[in-house]
Amino acid sequence: MRKNANANIPSAHNAHTSEQFRPFVGGWVHTTHDALLVFRAAQDGIIPTTPRRLSDLQKVQYIRSGAIFVFEEKRSGIKRWTDSREWSPSRILHNFLIYRELNPNRPDRSSKGTCKANAKAGLRGSSSGRDEKSEPMRELLGSLRESEDFQKDGLMKKTITIIFDTNTPHQRAHHIISYYTPEDVLEGRLLPISKLAIFQGMEPTHEWLDPTHFRFPPKIEYDSYGYRVYLYVDSLSYARTC
Repeated sequence: MRKNANANIPSAHNAHTSEQFRPFVGGWVHTTHDALLVFRAAQDGIIPTTPRRLSDLQKVQYIRSGAIFVFEEKRSGIKRWTDSREWSPSRILHNFLIYRELNPNRPDRSSKGTCKANAKAGLRGSSSGRDEKSEPMRELLGSLRESEDFQKDGLMKKTITIIFDTNTPHQRAHHIISYYTPEDVLEGRLLPISKLAIFQGMEPTHEWLDPTHFRFPPKIEYDSYGYRVYLYVDSLSYARTC
């Protein structure tokens, strides 16, 4: 019979103390399936969880392209993620929220990242040097494209939250923060999580596949014991949402 995996991600001190903490670095979270693999790896102690809010020094050391942070709110005490960078307002991209790093010296900083001032002034253009309307760039940037408010060669921040026992005293909110630059992805320096060796043979577990967790639920089936099993779908259109 399939083991009913506990949805709790273990405390950081089980494998990684606060002093030893380093984020997982070397990939990016592309799809919901990637996110579920990251949660599973953290649950199994294969990759580190973030034990507490980052210090100013850790923000400088660890916030970079390819860094992935995983944490549970109550256990870590992190109610709001901060990284000392300026970001655009969030935009929805499938099951994620994405943010784009802002130029701290943008002409109208009072716009607070809305990008409206430069758009009205006609100061629009690519800060990446690529065609940001292309399909590959849309998958990386969402609607956050073509404004001089954005930092040249700056970071993207992609986040997802899965909550268990919502609106109860036992509520647990699990978060992933994935940083990347479009250039690193398009040049092959960062691979999606599902392509990395450390995640091969890993499967999302039953509790994490609850359709109520997602805006766009992944496709699943049920095994003979009634457990949810992730379905791998070749359809490109479906892969864009999951």
